[in-house]
Amino acid sequence: MLAMYLNDPGVGDGRYAYYDYQDAPQTSATQTIRDCPRAPLSGSVSQFGPDYIEISCAGDHEILFTGSTAARVLPADAHSASSPSVQQGR
Repeated sequence: MLAMYLNDPGVGDGRYAYYDYQDAPQTSATQTIRDCPRAPLSGSVSQFGPDYIEISCAGDHEILFTGSTAARVLPADAHSASSPSVQQGR
């Protein structure tokens, strides 16, 4: 996802660029922060897909994320073989 934003072989060791996909889509910032310093900012992002936040202020910045490290793909639990309705070995 970072390569979609940067697409620049000069960054780091060159891994943030598409070499075999010249027509790769390039994204842009979804939000820009220009007023610094500022009070803590909170927000939310989509479950799947990136949000690109550009910080246009000099200096070092601290970014903290909270939330789950896992996301459900389907709105139902998986059925396991230990379920009483499953008969094995017949």
